Amino acid sequence: MNNFVKTTLAVGISSTAVTIELAAAPSPYFNPAPDGGVLTLCDNLANPTQLEIVEYVAFDGTNLTGVTRGAEGSTASAWESGSFMIGSITAGMYKKSVGQPGDLVFLQTGVLPPSMFWLDGSTLSQAVYPELAAYYGVASGDFDLPDIHGLEVVLSTAGSTTSFLEPDGSYSQFSVTVHEHSPDFVASDNGYSEYEEDSDIYDYVNLKVAVRYE
Repeated sequence: MNNFVKTTLAVGISSTAVTIELAAAPSPYFNPAPDGGVLTLCDNLANPTQLEIVEYVAFDGTNLTGVTRGAEGSTASAWESGSFMIGSITAGMYKKSVGQPGDLVFLQTGVLPPSMFWLDGSTLSQAVYPELAAYYGVASGDFDLPDIHGLEVVLSTAGSTTSFLEPDGSYSQFSVTVHEHSPDFVASDNGYSEYEEDSDIYDYVNLKVAVRYE
């Protein structure tokens, strides 16, 4: 993604065109990034009367290729030569920057942030939470969140083998281990505790797990 993208269409396009030829960006602006992104078409920079969001796969210096027209609920339209193609933040880009439905968030407090659910086995409706339902592969009806109620997520600074909680509630070897135990804590400070076992000292922090639904 490049900043300060502004150029124009070199030739007019139909509403179904998936390759778009662009003029070179005038200084001090830049051409689109070569590795794909999101751009906005408009007819007038000051007072636009027509807008369309497009996604593209690649830019070879002249042509946008693999273009998806009418992205993010906009309308695919025919555009004249000279129409503007600009880089600007869209709602879809913002949502991707802050997280996607199905992303897991590890929290040290019991306060649930907006747009999240605890992984507690709750039953949700696909009609109310379609993006999260799609993440879990549910096309209609109700679906259940993974239930990790009663489990404790523990980050350890000691030991080389740890595990990561997967979106479906399973665990793979990575960086977090989820288990039940009743250790003897010898100290506590700001949510962190020292746990003594076999003459070794381990640093732990207990976390709660939430899933983003939008």
